[in-house]
Amino acid sequence: MTTSNAPSRPLADREPTPPHPFRAPAWYDPHAEHRPCRCPRCSGDERLGARLMPGRIVLVLLGGVALPAVALALNAWLKVVELRVAGHVLALLAMAGVVANLALAPARRYPRGLKVTHHPPRSTGLRLVLLVWALLGCVTWGYLSLLMLPLLPV
Repeated sequence: MTTSNAPSRPLADREPTPPHPFRAPAWYDPHAEHRPCRCPRCSGDERLGARLMPGRIVLVLLGGVALPAVALALNAWLKVVELRVAGHVLALLAMAGVVANLALAPARRYPRGLKVTHHPPRSTGLRLVLLVWALLGCVTWGYLSLLMLPLLPV
């Protein structure tokens, strides 16, 4: 009695074999999931449609520039803490650092998929300057918040 390894049905009539478990998961259906092409020609239209996020810009300007400017003006008027010239210069530099980071490292939202991307400057030196400027702002506002800590119960 000889057995043949030849299929009993023609190839067109057989069911497709399940995918290999290490190559493609069994639940992956390429017709059900859309994966857009990432070539420069196809993704170029997304770059043209990029929008700056106005809500983010307004909140950063309010929290990083407007409110500190009001706090400095009130401090100069009420003389809560004696900052002298160096304190005012450091606070103004910290506010300028917020504006510089906002202008030189913008974040954009793409309409397709609502993906947010950050675009830092290409120059490593300029990125280091922005980093040091941001750290100066953190140190300045941290120091001033410690000075204002006794006024917290008021």
